[in-house]
Amino acid sequence: MGNFTINPEITVGNILTVGTILISMISILISWGKDRRLRQKEYATPIRQSIGIIAAKLERWKEISISFFENIQPFLTDADVMLSKGETLEAVRDDLWRSLVEARAKYSQQILDENIETAYAELHGYDPRIRKLFVEAINRLRSTDKTMFNLVLELTQKDIQITEEPYISAKLGNSLRETCNSLRSISSALMDLIIDPFQREMEVVLNAKDSEIVRKKFNVSTPSVLFSLDRRSLQIDIELLKSHRLTRRNARNLLTMCEPMPSPIFSGGKKEFANILKTLADDPPQFLIGSRRIGKESLIEQIKKKIQSDESSEKI
Repeated sequence: MGNFTINPEITVGNILTVGTILISMISILISWGKDRRLRQKEYATPIRQSIGIIAAKLERWKEISISFFENIQPFLTDADVMLSKGETLEAVRDDLWRSLVEARAKYSQQILDENIETAYAELHGYDPRIRKLFVEAINRLRSTDKTMFNLVLELTQKDIQITEEPYISAKLGNSLRETCNSLRSISSALMDLIIDPFQREMEVVLNAKDSEIVRKKFNVSTPSVLFSLDRRSLQIDIELLKSHRLTRRNARNLLTMCEPMPSPIFSGGKKEFANILKTLADDPPQFLIGSRRIGKESLIEQIKKKIQSDESSEKI
């Protein structure tokens, strides 16, 4: 075997060679890092833009929904004029309903024209968690829309039915406008309970780093957690709103109860319960819930049980 010897001398050329190699490696790493960040940015930017679009589309749905109540104002005046001219209550109701249904059809077409439900197409295949939230928000907006329109038909009919002779000009019109304005405020509040949580959740994604968007390393709530307003709870609240006098006289109180918490009108805590009791104090001893009459005390007991149930659920 040959003898191996190590030259202990390090020449300037050796140092330059090693330095050149190290500089080249560092340059490659820096270039690779810049290229990776650029690719991440190119990927994340369209995602952010698409998320901004779907959040804006939900807000647009609300704007169109609220405009419906503005667009039907002339029909309310027409109903009052018809009654003043001697038309029967049934004829006035039928004509108003026909106009409301036509306005509803135009409204539905406007929603379709906005392509709100297809706005998620650009995000298709990105993150199923976001898709679930968007679909749930759309379903809840549609359900709220349908319920509020049914209330418009039901409560305007009650306005017409309780109109007493002699018919005074503008009396029916004022009553109809008061009802629709109350429903508009309630509809706006209920939609905010859907749209606001969704937009806050999307802000988490929008504010995430490019690398986090690429790897989907951000926390997204499930629909059941994000939307505290479940369908069953919403239906209970809507049934309570069907008490005509409660809706008409206390619309502002109801709206106030909606605002402090991301929960429906009658599912708050002790403060909201106190407000409800105060509201009930000035109302008749019985309420019409669906087709069933219920006493005030029984209604209060139902609300107590619901609040206790909600508080128990929060502790679990």
